[in-house]
Amino acid sequence: MFRIEWLGLAILLALTVSAREPAAPPIAEPTWTCSIPDVSEVPDDQGMRARAISEADALYRRGDPARAALRITVVSDTLPEDTELRSLAELYTVFAYDLATAMDAASPPIPAFIAVQRAQSLDISLGGVFAERLNLRVRSLAPAAAVAYDRASDKTGAALARHTADVFK
Repeated sequence: MFRIEWLGLAILLALTVSAREPAAPPIAEPTWTCSIPDVSEVPDDQGMRARAISEADALYRRGDPARAALRITVVSDTLPEDTELRSLAELYTVFAYDLATAMDAASPPIPAFIAVQRAQSLDISLGGVFAERLNLRVRSLAPAAAVAYDRASDKTGAALARHTADVFK
């Protein structure tokens, strides 16, 4: 109880002293010497994201999906919380890999056949720019893939490759 009395007395004393003294002049606002850059000069995440998507699409449409994948992957790495952008980067990357595998004449028939099918599916998602080239490749690849599946004793794969060859006749 003794402490509470002293605290009350100290507060009362402070109030009476401050009432007798004139108020101190207001402190002047500090002057800042740093300059703030124009907002248009600072890249925002949404602008960077939109530019990356637009540039990747343009590269894809010009026939360079590998560079499109690289462009969008670089930006998605700077925005790790953007899962949609990361998914799009993965889509371009897988498409570029599958396209390269499918179009490589040195690729074995079975991996090339699998890659061309997956590339066709991904190409539809990205805009269908490579549809004609992929259709021509699957047409030439399906008969060889059917034979390779037969040699590997994979009846399901052979049936799928034969059916694909019949569709593209």
